[in-house]
Amino acid sequence: MADTHTEADQRLITAAEEMLAHHRGELELESRKLESDLEQRIKHTLEMSKHKVFVEGYDDIIRELLGVI
Repeated sequence: MADTHTEADQRLITAAEEMLAHHRGELELESRKLESDLEQRIKHTLEMSKHKVFVEGYDDIIRELLGVI
């Protein structure tokens, strides 16, 4: 016999699915913001590396990270 849901069960399932979709959207937006922020920080760091503002060798790590993004 196939599983059946009462109307109340279906409302709960629908509400849970909507909540998950909402939170998934929020997480995706936050992820894009963080990725953009990281990319801007990396670009800034690379620009500063041209002026020898930080310890030598660190720019290699940043360049590797840029390949990941």
